[in-house]
Amino acid sequence: MGNRRFPARAALAAAVIAALTAAPAAATTIIVDGTVCTLNDAITAANNDVASGGCLAGSGRDTLQITTNLTVSGVLPQIASDMDIVGDVGSPTISQGASGYRLFFVGGSGVAPSVSFQNLTLSNNAAQGGGGSHGAGGGAGMGGAIFIYDGAVTVTNVAFNGNHAYGGQAGGVSNTIFGDINVGMGGDGGGGMGGSGGTGAQLSGGSGTQGGVGDFGSGGGGAGTSNGSTAGGGAPGGGSPGGNPGTGGSSPTAGQPGEFGGGGGGGGAGLAPAASQPGGAGGFGGGGGGGAGSCQYAGCPGGGAAGGDGGFGGGGGAGGAYPGGTGGAGGRGGFGAGGGAGGAGESAGTPGGGGFGGGNGVLTSGGSGGGLGGAVFIRAGSLTLMSSSFSSNSAYAGESGGSGTAGLAKGGAIFALSDLTNANGNNQGMPTSLPKVSGCQNTFTSNYAPDGGTSPRDNIDTYGADRTGLMLSCGDRIFADGFGVP
Repeated sequence: MGNRRFPARAALAAAVIAALTAAPAAATTIIVDGTVCTLNDAITAANNDVASGGCLAGSGRDTLQITTNLTVSGVLPQIASDMDIVGDVGSPTISQGASGYRLFFVGGSGVAPSVSFQNLTLSNNAAQGGGGSHGAGGGAGMGGAIFIYDGAVTVTNVAFNGNHAYGGQAGGVSNTIFGDINVGMGGDGGGGMGGSGGTGAQLSGGSGTQGGVGDFGSGGGGAGTSNGSTAGGGAPGGGSPGGNPGTGGSSPTAGQPGEFGGGGGGGGAGLAPAASQPGGAGGFGGGGGGGAGSCQYAGCPGGGAAGGDGGFGGGGGAGGAYPGGTGGAGGRGGFGAGGGAGGAGESAGTPGGGGFGGGNGVLTSGGSGGGLGGAVFIRAGSLTLMSSSFSSNSAYAGESGGSGTAGLAKGGAIFALSDLTNANGNNQGMPTSLPKVSGCQNTFTSNYAPDGGTSPRDNIDTYGADRTGLMLSCGDRIFADGFGVP
């Protein structure tokens, strides 16, 4: 045999041993008592490995030890690093109370942490989609207790009680002209996963109002024109804490798109020879901006502008009005959210379709947002549920305004994304692979979703997750698939 060289065995063995025995980064146990150290500060400390408020600086995979019942105020930081959130004796309760915000948001753009929740009660939390007015689409309500953007999440011995997901209400009549043929009103911005959409220009030549803020933002209102001599600017979108909304277009520029957590800006109106401009698209969780209107006068260019598409969970913006012809098209809703109505005119603009679970816009009204996953919503990654209970959680779609189409309410307890595309073609924020949900020895009692089906993966308790498999005892689960919890 010819000479063949191999790495020295001793050196190779040493490298293997070093890799196997390398010490993990030191971790910190952060005691969360709600007074000295709040849950908000504890998540910040764990995310950034710095002291925050009265909480110790995190380091490595931290443990947040909950020692008492907590009522959280305001929006918690997104969970962006590996951590374990563990209840002390008695499974302490964490609740948003009457604030109307979801509790935990796991992961984010480019972030997929490993997170566990253990020995807790998550109660009376709500994800409320933002509303749209004057023809704008409503935002989606998703995951009242936990929304998983991406990551590996394990839930053990957690009681989910009375959590809810509410879709945002849709807007009614779109861009009323008020009988003045020389006034073109701007379209309203779509609702986001939190904030309500901004209002389009309702005065001659006016500007729109800014989109609302919340745990996620919404679209800004579009501008209007009057008498061929006055043209307003679009309003900025609303943003979440840390979100980046799009700016509104000045006359006559388009509204800018929002980034993660921000709504699109409203379009700016134009005077001849410049045309009125469309609203910007929403970023993840943000509504689309409203399109600018145009008046019927020699100095006004023809045509209302289109509303912007909503991001994932965000409603489409309404199109701008054009009394002399066809109004602007309505924006398409993102996943779970309603489409925007077309702008008013001699003929209404083409309405935007809703995303999965969101209502379609119609000629005079936007579609409402869906209610998806009363307790938990998972977009991507994995969710393992062990010995946990789901009781009296619910999902409800938003009410439709005017003749707009209502959304759907699915998964009173759990909603798992089951498709990678939206039928309306608006795939903003959709993941590249579907999530995986598994577990055993879980119970479901008195949950509700009006549009739940009758199959194991579509019922009043779960959508996209196998309720039958989740309820098996762990021993039966091993027998059924040959493994432990996958």
